Amino acid sequence: AYEISFTDEESGKITKVKKVVTELLGGRKQNKSKEYEYEVKYAGSTTDNGDFLPLKTLKKMGWEKAMKATDLKIAQRAGLYVRPLSTKNVEQHLEDCGLAREFGTHYR
Repeated sequence: AYEISFTDEESGKITKVKKVVTELLGGRKQNKSKEYEYEVKYAGSTTDNGDFLPLKTLKKMGWEKAMKATDLKIAQRAGLYVRPLSTKNVEQHLEDCGLAREFGTHYR
């Protein structure tokens, strides 16, 4: 759970709200201090655009694996992630798609 504090302008009262992150939406940006922030979706939230949380906060919450997947997705979208066409990579790709490795080497 992530705690967000709101300060009421008129009364000066601070309201704290706890939100639970359900998924990373795939957006990533750099803030002023050159740290990455990831777009997140909270439990019970119906809005399409989420808030951005800093990398350190998400690491503390245990979202490292999802952050790596998001980074990979962004790199693929940008065309920066190109694997060389080798037997090993073809077999790995087929396995990732749910097919047997042998389809890449023993069939013509």
